[in-house]
Amino acid sequence: MKTTTKTSLAIIGGLALAVNAGAAWSSPTQATALIDWSSLTIKTVGLGDVAPTYTLSGLGGNSNTNTSDWLRWSSDTSTSGSVFGAGVGGSGQGSGSASAQRSANFTISGSGFLMLTANYSLSAEINGINCYDYYYCSGANASVSFDLSNVSANGSQSHQSHAAQSVNLGNYWQSPLTSDSKQGGLS
Repeated sequence: MKTTTKTSLAIIGGLALAVNAGAAWSSPTQATALIDWSSLTIKTVGLGDVAPTYTLSGLGGNSNTNTSDWLRWSSDTSTSGSVFGAGVGGSGQGSGSASAQRSANFTISGSGFLMLTANYSLSAEINGINCYDYYYCSGANASVSFDLSNVSANGSQSHQSHAAQSVNLGNYWQSPLTSDSKQGGLS
């Protein structure tokens, strides 16, 4: 009789949820990206009878904003509370950008899959598509993403995962739209 030993896999890595917004050269313009942190769902599915377990630790975050003209452009981030996000708005020749990120370390033990989902909302609007120069066209963009990074399994670096949604406006070669929005669950 042959004995089979079932072993458990331990995976350690980092989880990051990010939002980004940017806009330029339009009057008026806006771009907003939001993730509802309170809707974050982490589900495990086992390959056998037992689902893997996970722990999150070291929760953290950061944000960054920038504008080329603080009188006509604004950028802001929200990094506290259940919804975190980034927004940009302005008028005239100028630009702005904003980004926010929440992150955590995670450990998964067992055989199976880890599925992450969070609700998001994206919106962007510009007043027509105008190019002041070949390189400077009106535009607005917003994006959200999940990233699993620096994942190591049993001591060796391995899998990375990325999921993202975005809206992009302006620049004739990107999109003829002057407003767009998306919302749903990012998985």
